[in-house]
Amino acid sequence: MAAHGIPLTVEIGDAVSWLAIDDALARFRADEIVVATLPAHRSHRLERDLVNLAGHRFGLPVDHVTAVHDAGCAA
Repeated sequence: MAAHGIPLTVEIGDAVSWLAIDDALARFRADEIVVATLPAHRSHRLERDLVNLAGHRFGLPVDHVTAVHDAGCAA
């Protein structure tokens, strides 16, 4: 993304989603939250409606990115 002129910061945070987002927002101002999950049938974060609830809780737009499972990779 940086090669295309899109500035971004990437962090891997706490395993507890709310804590990870809280921690990140305490360190820097964000324009949006990006939630990356496994596909719906494998993601407990989607079952708990993290994507929608994060937008309400933190007052920022939330983008959802779903990982694509590569059959050549161990899950």
